[in-house]
Amino acid sequence: MKILHTKGFTILETLVAISILLISIVGPLTVAEKGLVAATTAQDQMTATYLAEDLLEFVRDVRDNFIVANNSSWLAGSIDLSSCNTVNSKCDFDTKVQSPSAPAFATCSVTALNLCTLFSAPSGSINYYTPDSTLGATSTRFSRSFTITPLNESVAGNAQTAASAVITVTVAWKTGGIDNQVVLQDVIFNTLR
Repeated sequence: MKILHTKGFTILETLVAISILLISIVGPLTVAEKGLVAATTAQDQMTATYLAEDLLEFVRDVRDNFIVANNSSWLAGSIDLSSCNTVNSKCDFDTKVQSPSAPAFATCSVTALNLCTLFSAPSGSINYYTPDSTLGATSTRFSRSFTITPLNESVAGNAQTAASAVITVTVAWKTGGIDNQVVLQDVIFNTLR
């Protein structure tokens, strides 16, 4: 009887070795991909929150300037903040360019959610977000707007007699096919901070 000595691997051994190798490579790559998606999502949420806080603080500063200039008209001075009382108002400010003592509503292009599209504009070595598309700015995926809802009105329909109001700032963006949104609310009063 003759014994044959063969050298090498069978096809089955090769397929098992390749399967083990693929599993050991694909597992860590999947974990890394999920980590990158989570990091991008967190960055977008932080950016949206900062954009909302920026607009919220600007509206508070505008209210403070109105109170200092004219105590009887705390929601209206050079502009009427109480006109931003519905979701369709599309109210936004260019918080980098404008001064709270001389505000003007930003003219903005509107998204499907009735928010003002934000653009990235150069300012020295950094970029800032603005609703103004005329400053050599490029469109971003972020959009925002605010509404003011007067509370406790003492004279029906007259927002200027309200003792307080709720500011609602909405920032929205799309990542892939998913719509995301950050909404911040704060109550302002007819008094300086």
